[in-house]
Amino acid sequence: MSARPIRRTLGFLISSLPLFSFTNLLPISVLGAPFALYAVNSRRALSILTHIWPLPLLIALTTLSTLLYDPASFASFSFYRRDGNFFVTMAALVSGIVMVQAGSARMLLRLLTVLSLLAFAAGYPFDSNKLSANALFLAHNAAGGFYAAIALISLYVFRGRWRLILFCALCLAVFLTGSRGSILALFTTSCFAALGTGRRLRWLVFLGLLGLTLATAVEGHIKHYETTHAFYKVEYSPRAQRYFHANYEGSALLWGNSVNVFNRSAILWPRAIDLWLQAPLLGVGFGAYDDEHAPPENPAMILPDPVNHSDAHAHHSFLNVLAEQGAVGLLLVLLAFARIDRLLSRSSDPICRLGSLLIMLLLLMSLTEHRLYTPSNAIPVVYVIAFALTRLYHRGQIPRRLRPVTARAGPSSPHGGLTRP
Repeated sequence: MSARPIRRTLGFLISSLPLFSFTNLLPISVLGAPFALYAVNSRRALSILTHIWPLPLLIALTTLSTLLYDPASFASFSFYRRDGNFFVTMAALVSGIVMVQAGSARMLLRLLTVLSLLAFAAGYPFDSNKLSANALFLAHNAAGGFYAAIALISLYVFRGRWRLILFCALCLAVFLTGSRGSILALFTTSCFAALGTGRRLRWLVFLGLLGLTLATAVEGHIKHYETTHAFYKVEYSPRAQRYFHANYEGSALLWGNSVNVFNRSAILWPRAIDLWLQAPLLGVGFGAYDDEHAPPENPAMILPDPVNHSDAHAHHSFLNVLAEQGAVGLLLVLLAFARIDRLLSRSSDPICRLGSLLIMLLLLMSLTEHRLYTPSNAIPVVYVIAFALTRLYHRGQIPRRLRPVTARAGPSSPHGGLTRP
């Protein structure tokens, strides 16, 4: 059987996987992730990945950091549902770069928008006692971030009156989730879209907000170090998290929307700074934020089993990266997204401009939550990025620099491999 029909079928299936991303209760939308391994056999993937070179370096650094800190985590399913969702999201992005069919992007994204809105209506809790709507997601922030991305998608794949109707309906869905970080990020990014601001201004706003939150974290570490450590040990220990999940309504002091600002500025963010200061260059190890690290003056605080891949995180993606992967990791994250955004923002293609805005939305949301790699928020974004990068590649705006490792030499086989363009 010819490889071309198989390639087309796989490409269509992987291109369609985002249609299942309106819920993360079942990880159907990431089933294409294993096809990221075919990147070594795809000229398209090799060319794109070398053009956005900070991304492969970030993946390599994260893999090495995990191997050094807790190599056994790669064999644990729960790792990929929590700390290790970085690998799930990056694999989905790379598999998309390898396999997606860019020509079907608009149709699939329209269908995703409609299905997502119907799913929200089906999962909305018509209960006056519930303050937020999780829709079909596990958490209201996951729902808010997802529907913020879908709202932006609707602006670029629909036209006429349906564009405005769907966008307003999706904005209402984001508001009903009660996810304040998603609401603020969507409002800011929508202003960028309406005003037609360029990439430089968007990045200037983001970097200013990033600097402000970093300064808040440093100030909190200087003023509240002892309190930070004591609170974190009590409230975010594995035992406390088990109690929280079993007693959601009457859980401990720091859980809940009413204390989010204190929680972040005085406990979670300063903890990230504390961990970063222990290993400024490369961090304390990927997945280590939620573990109990012993300060030099009190080594007895080390837990019997220090590795704890739980739901706890810094509620700030960049501080989480800074703590676990150091200044090098944070620099690679920013360079990777800036490099991709630079490529997409230069194009007049609507899908490319959508990808550029979605990157900014994801970055802004990541200033108050750990959204950057969370599949519920990141999967729609990375698939749009894959569609956009593939379009640029086929138009020659990304140089075809490398051949697949299995390509045959000679003019009779100019492309070779599973995913010939």
